[in-house]
Amino acid sequence: TADRRALLPVPTDDIPLNSTEGERLLRDCTHYPGVDVLMHLATQRNQAFCSAATAATLLNAMARTVTAPVDVEFAPYPYFTQRSILQDACVRRVP
Repeated sequence: TADRRALLPVPTDDIPLNSTEGERLLRDCTHYPGVDVLMHLATQRNQAFCSAATAATLLNAMARTVTAPVDVEFAPYPYFTQRSILQDACVRRVP
């Protein structure tokens, strides 16, 4: 989308976490229980969205037990985003 910032290049000697090798290394990293959280880490879209970014990160990490909505950003795949959390009917009803 147009609002995404360009990614910085990964240094030559480093392995990008979103590469095939990086994902394999993360999956094989059984000594760290937070790998599922790191795989879905969301940075906040603005200074007011820290709780929405945290909620999206944790809900996506729990993908085996929580059903995610299909957000336009990742359609047709189900994935929690800050937008999907803040536009949820139960959140909009809070005064």
